[in-house]
Amino acid sequence: QEELQAAQLAVDEINGAGGVLDGTLTLVNVDDRSDPTGAAAAATTLVNSNHVPAIIGAIASGSTIPASMVSSPANVVMISGASTSPQITGMSPYLFRTCPSDALQGQLLAKRAIAQGFTRVAVTFVPGPYGSGLSDTFATNFTQLGGTVTFQQMYTEAQPSYVALLTSI
Repeated sequence: QEELQAAQLAVDEINGAGGVLDGTLTLVNVDDRSDPTGAAAAATTLVNSNHVPAIIGAIASGSTIPASMVSSPANVVMISGASTSPQITGMSPYLFRTCPSDALQGQLLAKRAIAQGFTRVAVTFVPGPYGSGLSDTFATNFTQLGGTVTFQQMYTEAQPSYVALLTSI
């Protein structure tokens, strides 16, 4: 909701100052439910029904990637303010993000872990492009810096117990 309100504020201010190219902007909101299938459907609606020139969103990398599979072939610009998966880098000349990639974040986390004296780590990560991207870039950089990754595995969310995962670690 905060992102939607911020976008609406920007549209209102731009229109209040005369608009763009002698026209007014219109904000069309379609909720993707932070779901990959919902994101593709939302992008399809925006591109094919609303004929938008640009999409602001999605928020999650797992939603941005399938949405861009719809928007990019239609030459519709898509900008995400929160999608950090390294998969997004170079995917399309119509896809942008305003936050750093997990490739940079993973490198920084690895440097900080080494600086704290960690030499062996176990890594668990959330499912999806965000978790796997950050995990992979951290593990690669940690190993390059001389550390050892003893365990690296995605976990299943909302389990009644994580004893099996913790035992593996």
